[in-house]
Amino acid sequence: MPYDLLVAGLDGRSLLLEAPLLNREGHLVEQRASIRQVLQELPGSGARLVVLGSQLPDLPLAEAVRRIRNHDATRHISILALIPAGDPPGLEDDAIAAGANAALRRPLERDDLESWLAKLLAVPVRVQVRIPVQGQVVGTQRANDPVHFYGLTRNLSVNGVLLASPIR
Repeated sequence: MPYDLLVAGLDGRSLLLEAPLLNREGHLVEQRASIRQVLQELPGSGARLVVLGSQLPDLPLAEAVRRIRNHDATRHISILALIPAGDPPGLEDDAIAAGANAALRRPLERDDLESWLAKLLAVPVRVQVRIPVQGQVVGTQRANDPVHFYGLTRNLSVNGVLLASPIR
């Protein structure tokens, strides 16, 4: 059965109590005991978000995030790290550096947790990947003086082109 959210390294029941949004909007939550189980099951699960705690038995949190991000089949899935208050400082930064979308330290406000969960569950899965393209672009400002500027295009996608230029 497909589910929206996969939890590992923390108690999934406490997450449901802390974020009533998950029950209210009918999100299905599954819990796994280890990151190994998560990595085996994640590609075919249909999950949109993985919530990881620091109590993983087989890998440290940052390495678990890195492993999810390194697989082609799972790199698009959002990752939220929830760190207990008693854990050493710096775990949030390590998780973010490894590729987590957000890292929050408990205890936290219900609104903050629900806000992050709602944002990360709403991220659309990109079906068509961006194509790395580089090209030089010449443009003119709309002002009276016809000054040309040069820019570099990057990340051509279905929705447009990102143009790095010296002016807006």
